[in-house]
Amino acid sequence: MAAKLDAAESALAAPFMGFGDTLFYPDPAQRAAIVCSRIIRNHPLPDGNKRTGYLCMRLQLEGADLTLEHPDGDQDKTADVIEALAARTLSEEDFAEWVKEKTRPTRGRVV
Repeated sequence: MAAKLDAAESALAAPFMGFGDTLFYPDPAQRAAIVCSRIIRNHPLPDGNKRTGYLCMRLQLEGADLTLEHPDGDQDKTADVIEALAARTLSEEDFAEWVKEKTRPTRGRVV
């Protein structure tokens, strides 16, 4: 199965959508969550969409000098949240709020 280019392009563009100078997702943590969610839900790759979405989110956060802190230092809880997003038992809006709550400035940086 070939990758679905349109679905990938849509997922990667979604965080930067807006009208005029107004972004739909003004918060960088929210934009990172949206790219993760859209890659997972658009399913543009034959395999690895959750890993790819998570990686894109982390890269987006890093570009904004932010980092995602795992709840209680437990990466399994983060994986559970990603699984819930993929299963659609967690809404995109709730996922974006979760990411915003778990996001901190990169050490040594003041944002």
